[in-house]
Amino acid sequence: MLQRIQSIYLFLVILVAVLFLFFPLGSIRLNGESVSIMLTGSDLAQENFAGAYANLYRFSLYVLLVVAMVFTAYIIFQYGKRLFQIRLGKIHILLHLIILVITFFYLDHLRASVPGSSLSYGPSVFFPLVSLFLILMSNKAIMKDEKLVRAADRIR
Repeated sequence: MLQRIQSIYLFLVILVAVLFLFFPLGSIRLNGESVSIMLTGSDLAQENFAGAYANLYRFSLYVLLVVAMVFTAYIIFQYGKRLFQIRLGKIHILLHLIILVITFFYLDHLRASVPGSSLSYGPSVFFPLVSLFLILMSNKAIMKDEKLVRAADRIR
């Protein structure tokens, strides 16, 4: 049943993950010039001052984000197994926490690689937090469904 509210929450998680790809993670300001930091690589100017770890962080973020989107779609289609969905939701929360931590490591690495620069966070930094909230809301709705089904089974 894809029309359940938890499926809508999980669909919004996929939408937020897609937005994470296309919005800037932040910007580094150096000598009055601002360089936008994007995950998709459309800001190739940052490669001039970023080391090998920056590419590793970027690649791992991209891979984890794609894995999270596929994982979310898988969770949506497991609607018949509510307890399994809840367990997958907990793993999904952990995955988004890892994405959040790697995002901050990536931005901190870029800031540290340019002495005398200042970093301002962009809207994409907050998208994993929005995803975490939506996953928690989804898990809460799944638990509510499970309680409703168990109550109906008890009445029979």
